[in-house]
Amino acid sequence: MSVSVEDKVIAMSARRAVAKSSLDITQLQISCARGVIELTGQVKAPRGYSGEYSIRKEFQALITMLQGVRGVREVYGNRVRIFD
Repeated sequence: MSVSVEDKVIAMSARRAVAKSSLDITQLQISCARGVIELTGQVKAPRGYSGEYSIRKEFQALITMLQGVRGVREVYGNRVRIFD
């Protein structure tokens, strides 16, 4: 199945939005099909961060941010491993 130009643009916009997150997303993959974003891989706290930090809360904020990206219809993040 070929990825449409529109989905490629949505995925690039999503990647730019995710890059603004404070989470360590080096092992997070983003794909888009028909406006549906699927996240796979893993997320962790930022390197060297100590103290009070909720990775799950930050990940949920990341999903909310992605839902606001132009062209995104849905975001699935249930296949992402979250390392507390």
